[in-house]
Amino acid sequence: MAEWGVTDAGYELLEKIGLDKRIEEKWKEIEFDQLPRGAFVEDWEVEDILKADTPKERRINVEKYLKENKGYDRKPEDLFMVSGKITDMILTRDEQSNIQQFGVKNLSQIDGLIAAFCLSKDSDNPLGCREYYTWRSKGLRTQIYSHADGDLQIHQIETTPKEKNDLFGKLAQNHINADYSNWPVAAATALKYADTVRVEIPEAKNWQKLLEQKGWDGTIKKLGNFGVGYERFVPDYFESIISQLPDKTDVRNVKKMFFGYMTPNASHDVFYLPVIDLDQNLVFFSNSGSGQVIELAPLGQPINCYPRIKIPKSDISHLFKGAVNGIMMNQSRTRPEFLALMLWEYDQIKAGRTEDEIRDAERKYERFG
Repeated sequence: MAEWGVTDAGYELLEKIGLDKRIEEKWKEIEFDQLPRGAFVEDWEVEDILKADTPKERRINVEKYLKENKGYDRKPEDLFMVSGKITDMILTRDEQSNIQQFGVKNLSQIDGLIAAFCLSKDSDNPLGCREYYTWRSKGLRTQIYSHADGDLQIHQIETTPKEKNDLFGKLAQNHINADYSNWPVAAATALKYADTVRVEIPEAKNWQKLLEQKGWDGTIKKLGNFGVGYERFVPDYFESIISQLPDKTDVRNVKKMFFGYMTPNASHDVFYLPVIDLDQNLVFFSNSGSGQVIELAPLGQPINCYPRIKIPKSDISHLFKGAVNGIMMNQSRTRPEFLALMLWEYDQIKAGRTEDEIRDAERKYERFG
């Protein structure tokens, strides 16, 4: 599958010519009045786009789209891409008549680039209440956020242009939809991975400060008989490993369980498994999907698996911060005090304490609520 997005070349051009800042200045107006909400192709709106003072090139593009797409084949986002509605808000007609000054070939290219940028920006906070944790790096744009019921969502699109000068396009995407209990597992996976490949997550060393910045009151609580957290974090950390190419991909061979195994809420027949690839990136594979297949045996039997989400080695802090952000912003069902418990336990592991010593320390630790 693919969705409209801006390539790395497009982001670079927008920043170079300053249009990203001009869009930001107009964003509230754009967001409220102009972005497609499912009914963009009403007849009266098409007629408005095709009115007499619409630039000829834009009118031709819209007419071409309408001719090639009939009725239900018309998608709001696709017509939005050729409509020029945002361009008219950002650029004057004089600027549009001399469009080459912005480093593009024609008006159609700037129409599509600005529209794709606005669609991407809107996806950072589509409902106005649950801002996604988003970052862009190494040809990938990744978002971590929650579904309405708290399920963990990780969405990624490839921003490397197919052709060198492509500024936008229908870009390949992939997605993870994991159960709401997996938010602390995602944060823990970042920690386990970082220790495995020996990189540092600065925010994990200063997790108290990170949580305090997001409203943590300093409380640490054991799960007890209620709550959503990572109750088995300590034994899993000691007893499990992250699957690693090329040879550590079968639990029968490594004689340990694989760390970070996740499933969707509605279907436990599907799983997501973090794997360290040959370049030491963290890649989440699934037994459902497409792409270059590899065999993994997380349950003892070889299964064909496909890559879903790639976290470059240099970006592992983002996976940790994205998971923490969702928990602290009340997007998951994990309470901050349960996250704090896991991170306190991680401090004890890093200090060299055994599992028994950590459990003994928990019984004595006075800050526990």
